[in-house]
Amino acid sequence: MSRFPSLHEIGGNLAATARRFAPVVAAALCGTACSMAWVAQRSPEPATVAAGFSSAMMALALAVPMLFGLCLYRERFPGIGGNVLLAIGAGLVPAYFAALRSMQVPLPMMHVQRFVMLWAGAHFGVAVIPYVARPGSLGFWRFNERLFLRFLLGALYAGVLYAGLALALLSLDKLLNLDISGKAYADLAIFLAGTFHPIFFLAGVPGNLGALEGEAPHPAGLRRFVQFVLLPLVGVYLGILYLYAAKIAATCRLPNGWLARPVLILAVIGILSALLLEPVERSPEFRWAAAFRRWFYRLLLPLMPLLFLSIGRRIHDYGVTEGRYLAAVLAVWLTVMACLFSRARGASIKVIPSSLAILSVLMAFGPWGAFSISYRSQWSRLAAELDQMGIIKQGRAVPQPQKIELQKRQHLASMVNYLLKVHDRAAVDSLMEKVPAWQPYRRGGEIPYPYALGAGDAFLSALQIEGGTGSVGRYFHIALAPTGVISTPAGAQVSYHSISRLTPEARKAAFTLLPGGSLRIDPTGGPAKMRLIDGAERQWIDWAVVIDPLASEAVKTGAVGAASTISRGLDQLTLQRTIGGHAVKFVVTDVQGVTGEGAQITLNQIQFLAIVTAAGEGPP
Repeated sequence: MSRFPSLHEIGGNLAATARRFAPVVAAALCGTACSMAWVAQRSPEPATVAAGFSSAMMALALAVPMLFGLCLYRERFPGIGGNVLLAIGAGLVPAYFAALRSMQVPLPMMHVQRFVMLWAGAHFGVAVIPYVARPGSLGFWRFNERLFLRFLLGALYAGVLYAGLALALLSLDKLLNLDISGKAYADLAIFLAGTFHPIFFLAGVPGNLGALEGEAPHPAGLRRFVQFVLLPLVGVYLGILYLYAAKIAATCRLPNGWLARPVLILAVIGILSALLLEPVERSPEFRWAAAFRRWFYRLLLPLMPLLFLSIGRRIHDYGVTEGRYLAAVLAVWLTVMACLFSRARGASIKVIPSSLAILSVLMAFGPWGAFSISYRSQWSRLAAELDQMGIIKQGRAVPQPQKIELQKRQHLASMVNYLLKVHDRAAVDSLMEKVPAWQPYRRGGEIPYPYALGAGDAFLSALQIEGGTGSVGRYFHIALAPTGVISTPAGAQVSYHSISRLTPEARKAAFTLLPGGSLRIDPTGGPAKMRLIDGAERQWIDWAVVIDPLASEAVKTGAVGAASTISRGLDQLTLQRTIGGHAVKFVVTDVQGVTGEGAQITLNQIQFLAIVTAAGEGPP
């Protein structure tokens, strides 16, 4: 009968884990502290501060699996070599952070995507590092089974702990009036996910790899999960895809570009099923497992030509992006894996994580990588289109007033949006160096160009390229010049806010009135409205009351393009509310958006001042 461990034993186990994986535990603790500090920041926070926190969290999140793998390598190959590699890995963490901090603000999406690739590659590397140059696959499978089940168990424990402790905090708030803030719940979640779960997981990592080589019963629950959940899903996807292949053959049409998604989903489910069943393939009782592995890969091979055609069609029509590059690489990888494992005696399963780890790193860097090839593809397509329209002169863009079809204008805008959002904006700024209307949007200061929805429209408007009839699809940016003095009484809390992507379906924002009268903005998703929250009191604020008349007038008078300035009285730019004993005044200073059919206006960004005073001190 097992006994409950004593506090001394628990402390000893924690200390042993901390000694064994000291760099990993340190990275997890630093990541937890950094995440809590970020949450503690009041909004709005300067873009450079937000970029610093996000860069630190990315570097530390990557450090955890990378250092874990290097610790396992040091155990597998004790000596100076393992210690040197671990020291180099630890030194790469601050170097990666410094590299991210040197990038433009806000961080281009390519750096987030590269982080995901490296993070995935580090995890694939962890799966295979302890078994480098070690023959056999049974111990390899047992080791990864232990890691997989320990991870799931840790997630379960962390989830139950969060639910229980969150309810305890809520009880303290409601019963004892301790005024527990929302930050306490966020800190609890961060601690459990960033510290408790990693340490719990590390405590269960096998130390004696030799003991895993012996025969052991296959977990019955895992086998049933594969047999009754994953295998039926494989059958469903195979049936759908072969029916679609028959349709393509009958109609002699190229496959839909969407085909890559179900094929890749089928591959993930099927390969995971084969990996989970690998130890029982040689058992006479479960010969069907070996048959499934062979026939799955054999049935996957005929779908590969359709997958290549589907990806090729998308690349031909729209050029290469990181997603299409990844799909093409995975298609080649799947073809190779299907050829290797469709034989009666397949290759070692170690080739799957090891090859994925190598591909993840190779795709993230170099002229052959996803980002270099995608950038060259999209930039060359945009330059060719502009050159054909006579806009590029001696390597620089020169405005040429012209009208094009709305569909073509939207296509050009999407390419510009992609380049500005995913890649560094330096090339676009260089191209537009001699376009006066673009100069307000060049990078600089704390307020970089809002590269959300309006960037492509602003780019084309600056080049005097119109699309469709009338003003449909035209970008507008109204810098509002209030006539009058904005009064701020003594003791008033004044803050400046900027909200992007205010599409009707995409965003609203919750404003929380903090102690002292300051405001915190919390994006929540939804329509272009905002709500003030102070305890149980909530108010809805609809920006259309202020913005729609201004935007409609700008469209009617032709003041639409890269930038326009409209002077208006404070009463036309102001919304006032009273909440929780405070008077709140919003003064809109900048509006960006796109005109649509009829009177429809899509808002991309609003900038405004928020002035909060105690209700007894007079109007703000």
